[in-house]
Amino acid sequence: MSKVIRTSVVTGAGVITLGRADEVLIMTPEEEAASPDTDLQSLLNVHAERMQKSVEEEWEGRLRQEHDAMRTAAERQQAELQEQHQQEVERLHQERYDEGHRDGVASKEQEVCDAVDRMAALHETLKSERAQVITDAEALVVDLAIAVARRITGVQAQLDPRIVARSIRQALEHLRERS
Repeated sequence: MSKVIRTSVVTGAGVITLGRADEVLIMTPEEEAASPDTDLQSLLNVHAERMQKSVEEEWEGRLRQEHDAMRTAAERQQAELQEQHQQEVERLHQERYDEGHRDGVASKEQEVCDAVDRMAALHETLKSERAQVITDAEALVVDLAIAVARRITGVQAQLDPRIVARSIRQALEHLRERS
């Protein structure tokens, strides 16, 4: 830091008189007595300290701005990542739900198929048992029909029992078809 002295006047008492603009550079005798010796090194140190303080304040401001910008960017990125995470969780939840639903439907379809197969087997068993019951009952029905005819007419039918059996079989076949 230097100041250019434009005008100066030296008087016989050792006093230098400066121009109006340079009056701030002059120390009064009281100021000189009150202040320690001022040399160039101390002036440079004071100036360096001021400059250092100014630079530190400037850098602190810049660092604060950069910190705020980075914090804002980090918060924005964190919000985006949280949104992506939430979407991923929802997607996985839906996938697991759909997978469970498919497994449940497949399981129930298999149970229904097994039940239908059991019902079909039971139906076939009942049909064969019914046919067996009708076949077993055929001889009893023929005997019963002859006994009824004997009671009604009082005489034994002159008919051949095979003819009666054939008529009863036809009646039973008719009954099988209807039921």
